[in-house]
Amino acid sequence: MTEGMTGSPLPSPDERSRALLDAMRDGVWIIDGDGRVTEVNEAFCEMTGFGADELLGGLPPRPFWPEEHRDAIKAALRASLSGQRGHYELTWKRKSGESFPIAIDVSPLGHEGSFLCVVRDLSGEQRARQRLEEAHEVARLASWEWDPGSDIMETSSGLADLAGVGTAGQPTLEQILVYTPPPHDRRVREAFAALLRGAREEAVVACPWLVPNPDVQWVEVRARPVHDAQGRVVRLRGTTQDITARKLAELAHQRSEERLRQAQRMAAIGSFEVDYRTGQVTWSDELYQLYGIDRDSFSHALDAARELTPGADRDQIQHLAELTLEDGQPRQLQHRYLRGGEMRWGETRLEPLTEQGVRYGVRGTLQDLTERKRAERRIHLQAHLLDAVDAAVVAIGLDGTVTYWNSGAERTYGWTAEEAVGRKLGDVAAAAGDGEVAAGLVQRVVAAGQWEGEFEVAGKDGERFPAYLRMASFFDPDGQPAGIVTMSVNISERV
Repeated sequence: MTEGMTGSPLPSPDERSRALLDAMRDGVWIIDGDGRVTEVNEAFCEMTGFGADELLGGLPPRPFWPEEHRDAIKAALRASLSGQRGHYELTWKRKSGESFPIAIDVSPLGHEGSFLCVVRDLSGEQRARQRLEEAHEVARLASWEWDPGSDIMETSSGLADLAGVGTAGQPTLEQILVYTPPPHDRRVREAFAALLRGAREEAVVACPWLVPNPDVQWVEVRARPVHDAQGRVVRLRGTTQDITARKLAELAHQRSEERLRQAQRMAAIGSFEVDYRTGQVTWSDELYQLYGIDRDSFSHALDAARELTPGADRDQIQHLAELTLEDGQPRQLQHRYLRGGEMRWGETRLEPLTEQGVRYGVRGTLQDLTERKRAERRIHLQAHLLDAVDAAVVAIGLDGTVTYWNSGAERTYGWTAEEAVGRKLGDVAAAAGDGEVAAGLVQRVVAAGQWEGEFEVAGKDGERFPAYLRMASFFDPDGQPAGIVTMSVNISERV
C-alpha cells in the first residue's frame, strides 16, 4: 500500500525523518566518521544562530565552539568515538557572539563512526536557577535533601552562607545538628522520624542556631517526605530559613506581654473586651484571678459577666459603657464587685473598640481597690478616734514641721489644722522666744525615742499655760525614725 486514506502518497523515509527532527524541541546534530556535519534540525539552527547551509559539510573546529573551550569540547567528542554514549555540559557560542550553556548527549549510530548529538540549551534553566538562588538569598533561605540511608545531606550553597561555614564535602545530618542546642536538636530528630514513618506529611520546627554567622540566631526548618514508586519514604527534602528578625520580635513581644501580665498581677489589674455585636467578653488571665473564676467554667457571655457586679453598681457600669460606645470618650468608675461570695471594691476604666471607624464594643481594665478602701476606712476611723480624744494630738516630722493636728489641738492651742499643718511646732505651741527650746525638746525625743513631762506652752493668743506632754518617735517600714507624735493636756486647773 503506497497511498494513505485520502489517496495522497505516503512521505518517504527521508521526509519522515526530516519532519521528526524538525519537530524536536532539542537541537539535533549528526556527524559522520570523517567529522563532517551531515544533518542539523531547525531547533539546532535556532539555538546557534547558524543556518543549515552554513553548518552542513563543515569540519571541526565548529563556528559555535568558543575559542577558550575548544580543547575541552574536542576531548569530550573524541571520547564518544569509542562507541560509548556520553553526556556533557559545555559552553557554546551563538553566531551573535553570545556564550550560552548547553547539555549534549552523544550516541553512536553504529556505522562508519558516525554519531548523533542531541543538544539542549540550558540558558533558561540557568536563568531560573539564578532567580531561585537570588530569591533564596533575599528570603535568607537554603534548600537541602537528606538521605537517611547514608545520612548525607545534599545542601545548596545558601546553607553554608547562612551558617557562615565552609562546605568541604557533603555534611551529615548529625554534623548539621551540631549547631542546634538541646532540646531543639531532639525536636528536629523527632520531626524527621515522624516523616520517615509516614506519620506526617510536613514538619516545621523553629530552633536557635549556634553558628559562626552572628546575624543568624534562629532558623525555621521545613521538611517533606520523598516517596518511591511503592510509596515508601526514601528521602526528606526541605528548607532552612533565617527567621532571626521575626523570632527576636516575637520574643520581645512575649517579654513585653509577660512584663504587662506581671505588672497587672502586682497592681491587681485585669483587662477585658466586650463585643456588643456578639454579646461575648474576653478576659485576661489576671481578670479570672480577680473574680476567682476558673477559665473553663466561665461562659464568656456578657450577661454572665454582668452578674458578677451588684445591681446598682452593674447599672452604673452599663450606663458608662453605653455612653463610651456612643461618644467614644473614655470613662472610669469605682464600684463593688463579687469574688465568690465576698464583696470587694474595684475601679473600672473604659475606652471604645473601633473597626474601620465604627465603634462596636469597649475594652477596659478592672483594678482591685479592696485593700486601699480598707486602709482608707482604717485611716478615717483612726482620725475619728483621735478627734474624739480630749487631748491635743500632734504629729511632726524630724525637722519639727507639723504633719497632723487633731481637733483637740485646735481647742487647746487655738490654731486650726489648716493653719498649723506645715509650720514648725515651736511656732504654734510655744510662746514668743521659746521656739528654740521646743526645737531642743524635739531633738531630745529623736535621740532618746520618747519623753514625757510638764512643759509651759502658749496658744494662738500668746497666753501661756502649763501642759503635760508625752512625746514618742514613730518609724518607717524600714525601721528608721520618721517623725514624732505628741499628746498634750492643759493642766492649768490642776496646777
